[in-house]
Amino acid sequence: MRRCLAKDPEKRYQSIKEVAIELDQLCEDLGSRPDVDYVSDKTALRRRLATKDDSAQLTSPTAYLLNQIRRHRWITFGLTLIVLAAVLVGSYRYLGPISFTGAAIDSVAVLPFESDDLNNEYLSDGLSESIINSLAQLPNLRVIPRSSAFRYKGKQNDPVTAGKELGVASVVTGRLLQRGENLVVSVELTDVRANKQLWGERYDRKQTYILSLQEDIARKISEQLRINLSASEEKQLGKRYTENTEAYQLYFRGRYYATKYTEEGFKKGIEYFSQAIAQDPTYALAYDGLAYCYYASWYIPGKEARTKGRTAVKKALELDPKLAEAHASLATIYTWFDYEWAASENEFRLALNINPNYGLAHAYFAGHLAARERFDDAIAEAKKAVDLEPLSAEFNTFLGLVYFYARRYDEAAEQLNRTIEFEPRFWWAHTYLARIEEKKGRLPVAIARLENARYFEGATPEVLSALGRLYALAGKKVEALKIIDELREQTARRWVAGYDIAVIYAALGEKDQAFQFLDKEYAEGFWYLNFLKVDPELDSLRSDPRFSELLSRVGF
Repeated sequence: MRRCLAKDPEKRYQSIKEVAIELDQLCEDLGSRPDVDYVSDKTALRRRLATKDDSAQLTSPTAYLLNQIRRHRWITFGLTLIVLAAVLVGSYRYLGPISFTGAAIDSVAVLPFESDDLNNEYLSDGLSESIINSLAQLPNLRVIPRSSAFRYKGKQNDPVTAGKELGVASVVTGRLLQRGENLVVSVELTDVRANKQLWGERYDRKQTYILSLQEDIARKISEQLRINLSASEEKQLGKRYTENTEAYQLYFRGRYYATKYTEEGFKKGIEYFSQAIAQDPTYALAYDGLAYCYYASWYIPGKEARTKGRTAVKKALELDPKLAEAHASLATIYTWFDYEWAASENEFRLALNINPNYGLAHAYFAGHLAARERFDDAIAEAKKAVDLEPLSAEFNTFLGLVYFYARRYDEAAEQLNRTIEFEPRFWWAHTYLARIEEKKGRLPVAIARLENARYFEGATPEVLSALGRLYALAGKKVEALKIIDELREQTARRWVAGYDIAVIYAALGEKDQAFQFLDKEYAEGFWYLNFLKVDPELDSLRSDPRFSELLSRVGF
């Protein structure tokens, strides 16, 4: 009975064979008793069963066992437990680990692995991200995405506390050390509910074997979670996008920098993704990473971003037509730069059909739908992104942005304040909150918020533009014009969107200058004009015939 109910999975029956062996042993034990006299007369057994004559002897171990079940209740109880054990084994192997603290383990978070050297941080981050991506392919397992799990980076993380905050049943933690040409990786899997380590292992591999190391760890975790995989799912778990170890490491260097979402980060991302492609020209994910650096950065002119981003993502899809990331990237380029609305929607739906759990596709699709005034659908998509990655500042802000363009300002403010609660320095959320404060007539509060945001992010065109517009609305024309001058000066060393200057002129009531810079924006092909139809900051221009003409040019 102790083996049937053992809390430690390793102490329970591990196979049906073990149950059978124990049953055979029980029969042998019974047969070795001195009071048992086996006879070969089979009619004695029939007479015994028919008359219930206790003096009749049984004719075989099996017959004797049947007799003993009637005479000894403990045997009946023991056999019942063995049958129960068989059921437990089947459940354990095919339905997942049996939990005596609640439901089976159906969710996991992979926290960013620690590293002993900042120069190897890209490796520890990349290994963590690879394991997340592999586990995300498993059926019936909810895996916390990178953006949420990586909020714990650089912290002294207790896996149980982190798991409860993320709402998962299990947590993977790890540490990566480099020793010469070798990587020493320690990994642990913790049951959050029982506060118990389920598995732990230490790997010592040459750095050139990092690809197989990532696969081994992901497969071991899936085994510990007792996830029964089909042949295709097993193949997907071990899928490699490159066989070139150097290209793999360069790709994760690019990811490491690009996800910082800074000008310097995008520049380094382009550098490392390009090097990865040079090492392996068939590396589809590296092409998609390169495309992301072009279309998501704000310092590259629109035409260059569109041309280079489209070329890279088309190559990624040529290499891997089922790469969800690349379909989402192409959809984004169609929306942001080409205004090809139908083609964009088709690509977003392809991406989400391939990977319904791709939060970035849901978030960017929400922006696409909001731009077309399909606000109910947009809000639903933005909420899916937030549900998938509840601690993503970007996705939470996207939901606030959709509410803002739908003119649902109270809900937008509530959502953006929620974002700032867990990411106080996220300047993008502060920018939209300032716009909402302005809509509610609280200009001094809005200006103060943007002045703070300027210190968080620096003098980026987006923050300066929003601040200059508020100065104009507050009657501070001199300050507004100074912001315009600062933006013009920045064009000598970086690209500045025409939209950023146009909205300030619109707030000043200088329509000719506003349309001049909106036309510049259209000629340069940057993404701000996507929201031309719904942006409240352009309301003062809507009655002008030039606005209708501009709307038609961007596909509305």
